[in-house]
Amino acid sequence: MQIDQSTIFITGTNRGLGAYLVKLLLEKQPRKIYASSRTGDVTHEGTTPVKLDITNPEEVQAAAALAQDTTILINNAGINHVSPVLFPQNEAAARAEMEVNYFGTLAMCRAFAPILRANCTATTPTAPAPPWMRTVSSAWTPAVAIASAAVTPASRRLAACSSSSPAGL
Repeated sequence: MQIDQSTIFITGTNRGLGAYLVKLLLEKQPRKIYASSRTGDVTHEGTTPVKLDITNPEEVQAAAALAQDTTILINNAGINHVSPVLFPQNEAAARAEMEVNYFGTLAMCRAFAPILRANCTATTPTAPAPPWMRTVSSAWTPAVAIASAAVTPASRRLAACSSSSPAGL
């Protein structure tokens, strides 16, 4: 994959892994990086900031409309409430984790599929929780582990479809 010829859209870039990915990718000098966060406050010089809550269908569609030149989509946005899911008061936290970590990622893939298809790359890496977080998640927040388990094969299937056929997405 040639990063220097790419236009990259990354979700969840305001801190953590997303901020680090932006830093690393800027060193490779891509054509453009769209750096999104829920607030739109991105502190990376040389990126195009995008206000995006991946659970908001209007914001997802607006992001896709803005970034028609995207050739690589990196789904990094996610949440982890680090709360035991078996307690009744934590049902809302579990639902929020699934909404963001699975359904939000799926919405991004659906919105960007025609763009990626048109721009030929059709790459949709999704950053699942790292192994240490999956271990913690299985004990403390099963909803994060479940969302990660759901989105990982979905991402693999998207990648397989896109590589097997230009119209596979």
